Amino acid sequence: MKTVLTLNSTLQDLTLHIADLDATVSTQAIAQLFETSHQVPGVILKHDDEFLGMISRRRYFEFMSRPYSLDLFLGRPIQIFYQVAQVEFLTLTSQTPITTAIKKLFDQSRELIYEPIVVQGPFKTYQLLDVYELLLSQLKIQDLMAEITQQSQNQLQQRTEQLECTINQLQQTQAQLIQTEKMSSLGQLVAGIAHEINNPISFIHGNLFYGERYVKDILELVRLYQQHYPQAVDEIQKKIAEIDLEFMIQDFANIFSSMQNGTERIRDIVLSLQNFSRIDESGIKWVDIHQGIDSTLLILNGRLNGNGKRSEKILIEKHYEELPQIECSPGQINQVLINILNNSIDALDQAFSHFNAAPRVDDPEKESHPISAVPTIKIWTKVIDPDRIGIWISDNGTGMNLEVRERLFDPFFTTKPVGSGTGLGLSISYEIVVNQHQGTLACNSELGQGTEFMVVLPIEQPKANATLDLNRESSL
Repeated sequence: MKTVLTLNSTLQDLTLHIADLDATVSTQAIAQLFETSHQVPGVILKHDDEFLGMISRRRYFEFMSRPYSLDLFLGRPIQIFYQVAQVEFLTLTSQTPITTAIKKLFDQSRELIYEPIVVQGPFKTYQLLDVYELLLSQLKIQDLMAEITQQSQNQLQQRTEQLECTINQLQQTQAQLIQTEKMSSLGQLVAGIAHEINNPISFIHGNLFYGERYVKDILELVRLYQQHYPQAVDEIQKKIAEIDLEFMIQDFANIFSSMQNGTERIRDIVLSLQNFSRIDESGIKWVDIHQGIDSTLLILNGRLNGNGKRSEKILIEKHYEELPQIECSPGQINQVLINILNNSIDALDQAFSHFNAAPRVDDPEKESHPISAVPTIKIWTKVIDPDRIGIWISDNGTGMNLEVRERLFDPFFTTKPVGSGTGLGLSISYEIVVNQHQGTLACNSELGQGTEFMVVLPIEQPKANATLDLNRESSL
């Protein structure tokens, strides 16, 4: 039975969650706890019954979905993960009034507003309060205040404004809570690295033109000297032979061409990093989906090359039809693409280890392809109808049986060895495509027949979804 709230209610009158783990156990224990306890917003960390800190469900999933985080932390003690993650949180006593807690909540930085609150009780006990529960309680208290202040028009107006403000904050916070897999941290890191690389490489690339012109002028001067003074002194003749002047002149153009190609390649990589991170383009935007695919492939180029398991480089076949720009959250769609492509690369690593022959795979038109001995990922895009576009990503890997295929988008489901994955990537991708973009994400696969993912996205987002996103942007 829930406690009836009053204007003086404190945090101990709300629903508090008990979830502790010893910091010395494996980080995998956090995932297991979240899987079995769906209502728990986070976990309290202790060591020798002493409070160490808190990791929220949202922050854990966000951090563990980053590249290499699973390999680095999944089999290690929680304490190591906690130290690296540098988690911040708000701690209040159980006697804190709800109205005071709300004020302290919104006095924090924006990144911490939707994190659960650590509630300290008597005898060094610690529990967790979901922010959503706190906001709902504040709404109830606002209603009580409205009943009390009905006699004064000014007080009623003030109460209405406060209530509207609280409702807006609740809507904004709810929208932020939905996006459990934001790529802001990765985007900031990538954008920072791209910026640091871009400045010196632009300087080098810009000066290559002048360097080439200067050297050509010097070589032309050398030619004039050879033309008008063919009988140089012995010391000069000896130096010409020593440095092989004719070869240097002939090779000069090749050297500068290689340098220009190299700097242009680096600039392309930097541009792809910036496009991929989209750090300055949060929210709903009009986006070229082909640019997102190409940027993601460039980011994954290291995995596409041969490795210890697979000696051959993965062949990428792109079949792009002309597409209109689509309205979406580019950072989230890039995340979907990288999750699906990583899944295909993992399948090809398994299929082509020890030079195994690969099975065949069907394309969107259901045409059969011959068995290929080359690891291949094929990407198709096309306009499905006036309102939707489609993306197909297939591989000629090992494929899946029915049991795996039916659970593919379930949270925490994975067929990879312990320490290689938590099974979050595809479930998060499903959330992004289906629930946040009103699209479709499906998978066709048979054991020995490869795998094909189909992503269908609306060209224009429904107005309600776009409005919600714009409201969220205005609070950031």
